[in-house]
Amino acid sequence: KSKKLNVTLRHHAYNKLQPSGHFHNDFLSITLSINGIPIIIDPGSYVYTASNYWRNYFRSSQVHNGFYIDGLEPIRLDNNLFGLEIPAGFPCTESDAFESSHELYKDLGLKAHRKVSFDKDSFGNITGIIVNDSWKKRGDSRFDNLTSTWNLTLHPQIKVIRQGESSWDLVSYDNIKLANISSSDLDFEPIRGWASLNYGEKVQITRLVAKKPLKPSVYTWKIVL
Repeated sequence: KSKKLNVTLRHHAYNKLQPSGHFHNDFLSITLSINGIPIIIDPGSYVYTASNYWRNYFRSSQVHNGFYIDGLEPIRLDNNLFGLEIPAGFPCTESDAFESSHELYKDLGLKAHRKVSFDKDSFGNITGIIVNDSWKKRGDSRFDNLTSTWNLTLHPQIKVIRQGESSWDLVSYDNIKLANISSSDLDFEPIRGWASLNYGEKVQITRLVAKKPLKPSVYTWKIVL
């Protein structure tokens, strides 16, 4: 957090004694605001019991800002709307506060890892955010015919404008450019989605989504401020 930026990374740290009613599949998810303007946001909860479909939609990986295996939630979502059996994780330390991993796809022999680092100018001001995502083999890996998917849920007041191959400007609705997202590894595309800024209310938003055949590799994408 600084005067200009607020960046978060969701670390997998849970205790089995914690009640799991409010847990989501939000592992390695990030959020970003610039000058107090929310840009990449948590999608919210919307409803609890009014709809199984919407309850599970808003706690799924597909609407949080991480990466996951397409069609396979790290923790299965079902009609138990107030429980998510997440195994215990450990708190991060100050030195690795922007680096985290999980092995929730261990049945496939895979470990997911995300590292967030920062570009700075000569005055120490942050000019860019670099995200390195990786799938690592853990034992007997099985990943044929699977797809790795990335998602970024944008605030409803944020527009995206293509600036080239896999390069998108993030623009406020009064047409002020706030940042640019680009990658030589991932081709993000905008699709429509939903976010809930207040309980019981949902609004249409833009999601930036990228897909790749799943394989052990490192994928880098960058936000330039």
